[in-house]
Amino acid sequence: MYSLVKLSLRHPTWKMDHLFYEKQFPVGNDGEKMSLMMFDSCLMICKALEGSPKEREEKLKYLDEDSLKLASTMCEDGWGDLAEEQSKFIEQTLQKGSADPSIIWKTTYDHHPLFGLGQDQKEIQEAILPLLR
Repeated sequence: MYSLVKLSLRHPTWKMDHLFYEKQFPVGNDGEKMSLMMFDSCLMICKALEGSPKEREEKLKYLDEDSLKLASTMCEDGWGDLAEEQSKFIEQTLQKGSADPSIIWKTTYDHHPLFGLGQDQKEIQEAILPLLR
């Protein structure tokens, strides 16, 4: 995801403001809006791996090869702090959207699908679903 942010700096048609952010779009004639929240699901893997060494070891058993590579690099290089910052951003953005009656749709966009494609992303589900409910 970070490489996508860097790409957006070089190519004006490719735009990612940050690793996680919100955009609002008009969807109605009376000022109704849709809130689209983009976040880095890779950071959610890091958050999901928090806990005791035994808990982490147990969770690592269920990761696919790409997620294991991520966990052994990104998650151990201080990205866990960004995961916490992102979680707070998600909570605050959802609260703000719930308090704004003009926002009639709230949706998220991230790299890894929460469900489907033959393999649910359990580690991401555990980190993100409680925030979205």
